[in-house]
Amino acid sequence: MNGTKSLFILLVVVGLGLATEPAIQQDLKPPSPKGGMRALQRHLYYPTTARDLGIDSQVLLQFRIGTDGRATHIKILESGGHVFDRAAIRAVERTKWEPAVIGDRKTSVHYRLPFHFVASGS
Repeated sequence: MNGTKSLFILLVVVGLGLATEPAIQQDLKPPSPKGGMRALQRHLYYPTTARDLGIDSQVLLQFRIGTDGRATHIKILESGGHVFDRAAIRAVERTKWEPAVIGDRKTSVHYRLPFHFVASGS
């Protein structure tokens, strides 16, 4: 591709932290970004210097999705370096979320989300 670098940012949901009762988990509709994972990706950027140098990284965040759909209490469980951590946090903060639902009631849950930043040159 004419020596330009391609950018791949892979987002994979790894799990929810919620009550351990199986009956509750079976009835749980997990939170999700309004507009799907593409909505989250629209707020995600690859740090320019890291991309230009071909640096890859991974960040694992844990955060709470409230009944209002806001992400709060964001914690870095696995750091990928400051610039990658900030990019992942910014994406989570700027994304609008559909809250989790149990039955017909919205509920707050903890959510874990890994971010894989992979810059590959052609």
